Amino acid sequence: MTTLNVGLAILALGALASGSTLAAASPQMNVRTVTVRYAPAALDSNEGAQKLYRRIQAAARQACGDWDPRDIVHYFLFKGCYQSAVDTAVAKVDATRLTALHRKTQHASPG
Repeated sequence: MTTLNVGLAILALGALASGSTLAAASPQMNVRTVTVRYAPAALDSNEGAQKLYRRIQAAARQACGDWDPRDIVHYFLFKGCYQSAVDTAVAKVDATRLTALHRKTQHASPG
């Protein structure tokens, strides 16, 4: 069983989001990770790659936290966090089928 930590350093821009100037913001660095365990042999099939990819996506959503759909600033922070977390996790696994699935999903998703 292999362990993959999904997440990234999240720059908390609370002062910026509340209307303060950028110069006055003193961001804090938060690191959130979610552990995903998988068997490398499972990635030998398309089904195994799809299952791990869904688990990576769920872990990225969990690591990046909640967001209010009415708050556009936090939405874009979440979206960037999520995409970076998934990209990084897929790169860490470094499996051909998983990488191909990720690229296919990225091209199928609207901007």
